[in-house]
Amino acid sequence: MRGRRPHWPLYALTCPDTGKVRYIGHTFSDPAERLRRHINDSRRTHYRNSTSKKAEWMRGLSGVPGIVVLQTGTEADAMRAEEMWIEIFKAAEIGLLNSRAGRVKR
Repeated sequence: MRGRRPHWPLYALTCPDTGKVRYIGHTFSDPAERLRRHINDSRRTHYRNSTSKKAEWMRGLSGVPGIVVLQTGTEADAMRAEEMWIEIFKAAEIGLLNSRAGRVKR
């Protein structure tokens, strides 16, 4: 598969104003490319009509979110690691926007 990496980065999207982690995800592509796709998706009509917490957050940003790599690993570990990080940030009650963990994003 073109662009697919043997190791995945697990990343956090951060608020451009506060620096707080707002969303956790993983990808098999370059983190900067995944960030571009998040931004492009937020501008598309079908995404603008979404009622998801992440969609609402991205529509209201004053700038571009940051992306921070939290961990890398093998494909077999990706969903388990994403679930773990989501639980850590949800326990910290910082307003994480993930509705559920472990969905594969390319």
